[in-house]
Amino acid sequence: MSGAESILTNSNHQNGTERLLEVMKSREADYYINLQVDEPLIDKKEIKEALNTLIKSDIEILTICRPISLEEAKPPSIVKAIISEKIR
Repeated sequence: MSGAESILTNSNHQNGTERLLEVMKSREADYYINLQVDEPLIDKKEIKEALNTLIKSDIEILTICRPISLEEAKPPSIVKAIISEKIR
C-alpha cells in the first residue's frame, strides 16, 4: 500500500483537467498527481521522480514522458511530446 489517497471523480467531466479541478476543490494538498486510466502500468519510480522534481524546483506542473518508436507514435490517439534542449 502506498498510503496515497485515490478519488473517483464525477463521470460527467470532459477531460482530466476538469477531474483534477474537482479534486483540488475538495482536498487541500501540496501536490496533486493525476494518473490516467489509459496508463495503468506507469512505473512508481517515475511518479516518485516527478514528485521529487516538483519539490526541488520552482516548476508548478509537469508531465511524465518517455521515448517511443516511430511505429508507436503513428496512431493519432497517442499523445506525443517533442523535447529539445535548445530554447529559442
